[in-house]
This record gives sequence, structure tokens and C-alpha cells, in this order.
Amino acid sequence: MYTLTEIAIDVVNRKSKARNSYTAHSFPTPVARGVIVAGAPKDRTLLMRLAPGRKTFTLQIDETVPDGTKFFEVYDWGIVGAKGYVD
Repeated sequence: MYTLTEIAIDVVNRKSKARNSYTAHSFPTPVARGVIVAGAPKDRTLLMRLAPGRKTFTLQIDETVPDGTKFFEVYDWGIVGAKGYVD
């Protein structure tokens, strides 16, 4: 089992083949609409790692499309690297 501390992701325009790279060092859990986050957790390192198991996190990118439901028709993405440690 591994705990991830960094994930490198490439987003590629399917038509132009333009590629942007992003590196996630923080893994905030998405919150439901209407939920207010009052601050960081007491142990801030909790946001800096993904423990083993199925997880979801958010990552801000620069690519946009007029209709968000068509994002994956315009862009492809993939994980190109990761760092972490063995549990």
C-alpha cells in the first residue's frame, strides 16, 4: 500500500495536441454544494497526502470549454507521475 504526496497530471487538447502539466501537492476533499468550510483541519498534513483507498480531490486547471459537459470531448488527461511512500 502507498500514500501519495504528489501527483503529476497532463491535460491535452485532443485537436491541437497542446499539453499543460499540473502537479497536485494538496488534496482537498470536494465539498457538497452549500457546505461551508470554516478552516483547515487541525493537522494540516492531512491535506498533503492521499492515504490508500479510493479518493476524490480537486485540482484547478486553466483549460475551459463553453459547455462543461463536453470537456472530455475537447481534452484528454492522464497521470504522468506520482510521489509518495510505502505504508
